[in-house]
Amino acid sequence: SRQAALTALDAEDFAKADLCYRKIAQLGQSERAEFEAALVKAAEGDLDAAYDAMRELAPVEDPGYTPAHFWIAQQLAQGRLNVSPEQRWELAEKHIRHVLDRNPRDSRAQQLEATVLVSAGKPTEAISKLEQLVHQLPALRLPLADLYLQQGRRDDAIAETRRLLQFFDNEGGAEQALQPRDYVTWGATALAVGELQLAKQVIDKGLAIRPDDEQLADLSVELLLASYDRSVRNRDELTQRIEHLSHAIRMAPSDKEVLRRLYALGRELGVADESFQAFIRPVLEDARQTERQAGTAPVSSYSRLYQVL
Repeated sequence: SRQAALTALDAEDFAKADLCYRKIAQLGQSERAEFEAALVKAAEGDLDAAYDAMRELAPVEDPGYTPAHFWIAQQLAQGRLNVSPEQRWELAEKHIRHVLDRNPRDSRAQQLEATVLVSAGKPTEAISKLEQLVHQLPALRLPLADLYLQQGRRDDAIAETRRLLQFFDNEGGAEQALQPRDYVTWGATALAVGELQLAKQVIDKGLAIRPDDEQLADLSVELLLASYDRSVRNRDELTQRIEHLSHAIRMAPSDKEVLRRLYALGRELGVADESFQAFIRPVLEDARQTERQAGTAPVSSYSRLYQVL
């Protein structure tokens, strides 16, 4: 029975699930049973066999079983099928078009179509699709903002990142649905257009939910360095500049860009400067403590840098 097949799938008994689906298919040759049997092949790692079975259900030139069309388009978009680069996006467009011809309001298919259009080198069409979708799927403001940025539409990119932040502020907990990479995209977009305060809000949100994510931590360091560079250009108070750099050092003490700015600050002020001395002493101690805990060399790179200065 189908329930027996689903139970086998839950237990990751793919051989039993495959047998169940083949029996179901033999009894009624149902498209659903054949589709689910193909999914079992994919779960077993036999994507070629799964793709062959899906193409029987959903031929590229004719409308077929809609879930099979969607599966093929999705796998093509992810680059998982053995298809030449020249054919990949053309095939994906055709399969997703069959899905939307059957159900024009399918938001998942519309989102996938926008992704395919971007990869197929059709950003203008992708923007048009996403602009229609963002009201019902606010998270799509992320790829839309990124596309605006690629097209040189800086103000539109900023507006979309702000709208998304406003949505999540109004819908408590809604941001839990985002993946770490979404926060990275969101924060990087804000950072790329120079909206440092917006980028900080986004990155802080991401780290509050996923504090151990390395990409978010790296982006946070990038933001701190961008803030430091801006404070240098603006000739801000030294205390403000040092605050940005101190946070960056705490997060990434051995990062080359962090060290480069620390060296430049020492050269600018002079190592005998009281402000620099007050700043560098706790930094050196923190670095030594970190290295002792990590079991690395007892002589800190900061100590060596200090000696050079």
